[in-house]
Parts: sequence; structure tokens; C-alpha cells
Amino acid sequence: MDTVSKSISPATLAPAVGSRAAPLLIDVRKAEAFAESDYFLPGSVRWDYNAGAPMPAELAGAKRAVAYCVKGAEVGINGAALLAKANLESAYLEGGLRDWQAAGLLAVKKRPDLGVDGERVSRWVTRARPKIDRIACPWLIRRFIDPRAEFFYVPTNEVFDFAKANNAVAYDIPGAPLEHNGAACSFDSFLRVFELVPNAQSETMASAPNPAIATFGRIAANVIGDKLAAKPTALEIVANIVRGADTDALRLAPEAAGLLAISLGFSRMIEDDHAMLDAMMPVYDALYEWAISVENKSVEHHNWTPKDSGQ
Repeated sequence: MDTVSKSISPATLAPAVGSRAAPLLIDVRKAEAFAESDYFLPGSVRWDYNAGAPMPAELAGAKRAVAYCVKGAEVGINGAALLAKANLESAYLEGGLRDWQAAGLLAVKKRPDLGVDGERVSRWVTRARPKIDRIACPWLIRRFIDPRAEFFYVPTNEVFDFAKANNAVAYDIPGAPLEHNGAACSFDSFLRVFELVPNAQSETMASAPNPAIATFGRIAANVIGDKLAAKPTALEIVANIVRGADTDALRLAPEAAGLLAISLGFSRMIEDDHAMLDAMMPVYDALYEWAISVENKSVEHHNWTPKDSGQ
């Protein structure tokens, strides 16, 4: 096989992960290596070409793709070459998942108990008429956890029966595996469970005595006087805004009031819950892009005021 493939470094790829501009990430690790690992790259799709698996259907609509293996060697290089033969702009990840994690970059924790194992399509169900958390969580799932995930909205009293009958996981409802916990909302719970915060926070979240801090780790620890401190990541910034809008804590972030207003406005305009989710996905994409600029200290400010014309 022609193994002359382009490469991309973790540092170059990382800023795009989770954004609409991100290339499709393809996990091409061999079955044994995949099974031995508890993590996968955010938003990635599994393709075990070594076992003769067909190309993922998601590639049909993709323009760019990055293949990754354990250490960025032959498996990833050959995977990228196969993608190139399918007329995709492709590359392999230098150093693979090993170097990615060594750099402290986000990797999704496998949670087979929640239907997320990096291979099968996950299914999620919650209450009908979503506004904030029940839109934010699917956005997070689709962009970081499982791009193929399926979402269902049903009447409140049917959520758990539907979950049981349809092999789905309930969320954002009391008694669900992922729900509000103290000051934290369900979005925070997803961040904790799938470890979508810096690797160093895993121990903090596991040992924090305060239930709220245990749920959203450094996000809560960094709130000082209702403001984020230290160096929050883009996802932590988004989480703070979602929490503020969803829990009537608008003081947490100036943007929380805007998210609340937009969410309620869309809800008034759109009666179909799945159409509501589709309409709001670009809103969260835009919010995340802005949060990236905040994290990178490249945020754009607008303060132009016309000079007095004298009239």
C-alpha cells in the first residue's frame, strides 16, 4: 500500500475538535488495541479497516478526515492512505492517541453502561419540549461524544419506559443516570462522566466533597464571585453559560441571559422538538466558537460609537 500520507500534529488538530470546521476523525485502531483502551478522540467514528469493515457512512458527506491509531504509525498512515483513495483530503494523527493524551488533550471516556463504547450508535431520551439543557446535551453528544447518536423526546411520564423498551439512556430528568446535581445541570454531568475537562481534573471531580464541585470539577472550583477564574477551557465557558441559563443563575455569565432569550424564542417559534434541536445546533456551534476565542484570548470586541456629527 502507498503509505505516503500527510500528517497532522495534535497541537494543530486540537483547536478544531468539536467545531463545525473539524475534519471527520476516524478511529482505525486494530480491534485488540481499541478494546484495551478506555478512551477515544472527541467526535470520532470507528473504522476497523484491518478487519475488513466497510468505510463509515459518515465519510460520504465529509471533505476532510484524519485517521488515528495508537501511536501514529503504520495503522494510522495506511488508514489515511485509504481515505485519500476515496477522494478525501486526509491525514493521519502524528503520535496517535498516545501523544494526544500525553499532551493533556481531551479524550472521551468510554461508558458502555451509557451506550457509549466508541463503536455502536448511542440512544438518548428525555422530556419533550426542550429549551436549554435538553438541547445543549445533544449538541455536546453530537459534537464530542457520538456524532451518530439518536435522540428522542417523549412526555415526562414515558421517559423511563421508553428508555427501557428502546435501549436508550434517559437524561435531564430526576432519577436518570445524567441529571441535575445541586448547582450543576445535566450538561455538567455529561462533562464529568465523559471526562470532557482537562485530564488533571479527573481526581478533583472524584474526590471533591461538595456535590456541585464533584459534578463539574474545575468549572465550579473556578467560580469566584460568580465569575470564572484561572484558565477555563472553551467547553467550561460554554458550560458556565448553559448552567446560568438553565438554573436561573444568570449572574454566572453575561451571555447566559442571551442564551435563555434565544432558547425561549426558538421554542415559541418551533413546536417540533427535533426541528428545535436542528435549529439550535448552529447556535451552540457559534457559542462554542466564541468560547474558543475567549480561551485563546483572541475574542473580538465591538465598542464603536459614531462621532457626534454636530447636527
